[in-house]
Amino acid sequence: TTEIYTLSLHDALPIFLPEATWLLLPHEMGVISEPAVKIVLENLSRVTALLVGPGFGLEDPTANFMTQLLGGKKKTKASKIGFMKESEQVEEAKSLLLPPLVIDADGLKLLAKIPQWHEHLPAQSILTPHPGEMSALTGLSTAQIQAERLSTAQTYSRRWGQIVILKGAFTVIASPEGETAIIPVAS
Repeated sequence: TTEIYTLSLHDALPIFLPEATWLLLPHEMGVISEPAVKIVLENLSRVTALLVGPGFGLEDPTANFMTQLLGGKKKTKASKIGFMKESEQVEEAKSLLLPPLVIDADGLKLLAKIPQWHEHLPAQSILTPHPGEMSALTGLSTAQIQAERLSTAQTYSRRWGQIVILKGAFTVIASPEGETAIIPVAS
């Protein structure tokens, strides 16, 4: 007989990232789902920053998770046993403010689908788009972004009130206060 062993990311990654805090979240068919918001919000007192996006995927359950996490348009659900609707429980948990977020990869693509997303981000969050992701966030073409990398990062950092790290050859880092840096490496 052949035995098949599976190893979850939760089992493997802590070995390589012992400084990270790991929190198992509910999922649907392998993607983070909306009920995970409640667990994240309940554990905010334990974190100083939150990385959102790498490996998320773009499926609807994850998009709903992202929207709920940022406090965007609420999905209302039927009441469960108890005194509060689930949406009221999430609102109560949001009394704890989100820590600064680092949003990367699929998180940026999901963010772009939330109306007025930049109004929902906590202060000092960091957005790390490559030109394609920046295009999704801004509506500009990648050609426009590449032609004006510095000014694009500066403009949108100020507009969104967040730190923007526009990745690529000569990565641009811009703060809402107007500070900028360019990494002088084009690898």
